[in-house]
Amino acid sequence: MLEHSSPEVSAAAQNKRRQTFRLLSLLMAVGVALLVAGLIESFLRWDESRIRKSDAMDATLFRRDPELGWVLSPGASGNHRHHDFSASYTIGPLGFRHDPAIGQPPKQPFTAVLGDSFTFGLGVADNETFVHHLNNAFDQKHQFLNCGVPGYSTDQELLIAEREVIALKPERILLMVCLANDLIDNLRPVPMQVNQAKPWFELSSDVLVLKGVPIESGFATSALPGDLMVNVFGSDYVTGSMRNRLDWRFILFRKFASVVWPHPDLRPGLAAATLNSQTLFWALVERLREKATRIGSRLEICLLPGKTMVKAPHSPQGSYQVHLRDALLAEAKKRGIRAHHPSMNNHKAAPTPSESSLFFPNDGHFTPEGHRVVADELRLKL
Repeated sequence: MLEHSSPEVSAAAQNKRRQTFRLLSLLMAVGVALLVAGLIESFLRWDESRIRKSDAMDATLFRRDPELGWVLSPGASGNHRHHDFSASYTIGPLGFRHDPAIGQPPKQPFTAVLGDSFTFGLGVADNETFVHHLNNAFDQKHQFLNCGVPGYSTDQELLIAEREVIALKPERILLMVCLANDLIDNLRPVPMQVNQAKPWFELSSDVLVLKGVPIESGFATSALPGDLMVNVFGSDYVTGSMRNRLDWRFILFRKFASVVWPHPDLRPGLAAATLNSQTLFWALVERLREKATRIGSRLEICLLPGKTMVKAPHSPQGSYQVHLRDALLAEAKKRGIRAHHPSMNNHKAAPTPSESSLFFPNDGHFTPEGHRVVADELRLKL
């Protein structure tokens, strides 16, 4: 005799099969999503490595220096190739970037512009730097000497001013401060983004003490972390939250997570976290101002925003730069030092796509358009 299952048992079995199918479908969808995410992450890592390896600059542009770490080679010329650009640089007889608008040494009166790669004009031609645009704007009535050296921080800029620039007797010294990394690099024997040993200063009873000289080797391997926020808040920053750990490990997460999972507000802790770097910075500035005053020159500072500050001011790196900008502007006012800050927010983008951005997308330095914007803002303030 045949047995027939009841409708209730059949319905239960079908429901169980449907649940199993849904679970398997969900697991398969999760697996596919993880596989796709893994493939995208692998591609992003490969692409990031490819772009990083594309950076190649002719070594003849620099020479080792036992006091400064490295300097530009007088009379040299060379090329710089990167995924974002291809540029040629010319170094004048004084060992500073050549500007076709003026000679070296410049005519009096002139302003010596101290700075790093943003001032030097990494990625742009000799006639595309903001210093060159300032020379054109002032039409020989006042000249500007580009004393920027790629990789320098405030300590090296002070040292090269004392050794080379002061003797030229500029009417004004304009110290360009890159908010993204200068104050951090002042604390380090090796810059965050350059594997070159450098001199640095420490404060002992409010007195600047030079360290690390003479520099025996131009190259150095540093165990110090190169991440900005780790340098600001310490190694605990990475392990402080799941958000930070994921940010540290995955490029894909960094690119898209901020839309749905914003970073916490870091501003309450930035005053304490940046106290040491600000204290050292102002000691360096005051020493430079004292040297300038001796020759009848005046010192002014200019705070240059990095790409993150302009594009993502509420990100951790952007918040850090905004905090520094506000703190340094307030302190400069107290000290009677004239300070400038190009906002780079009010500008008309060039109509051609290649010049529509202020910063190179991967390299992060000013594009030709970015240099024009900086010059336009400074022209009205200097």
